[in-house]
Amino acid sequence: MTEKKGTNILIFVGWLSTLLAVISPSILAGAIAFCIGMVLKRDYGENRYGMVFMVLGVVSAIFGYALGPLLIWYMNQG
Repeated sequence: MTEKKGTNILIFVGWLSTLLAVISPSILAGAIAFCIGMVLKRDYGENRYGMVFMVLGVVSAIFGYALGPLLIWYMNQG
């Protein structure tokens, strides 16, 4: 299989959107990471990165939304 161009930029954008989904409560960033993982797995044959981005995109979006209310609750306890 020939190496397709653009794999490295997709991997970089995937990691960036995954980190952005953890830092800010944004479903959009998690969805972008999931979609990049799907493209990497299906079109580029990168099964390892594809599954990692699909799982981390969903988990980080859920984690970002769960972390916000917990922090607000903790700050109101004082």
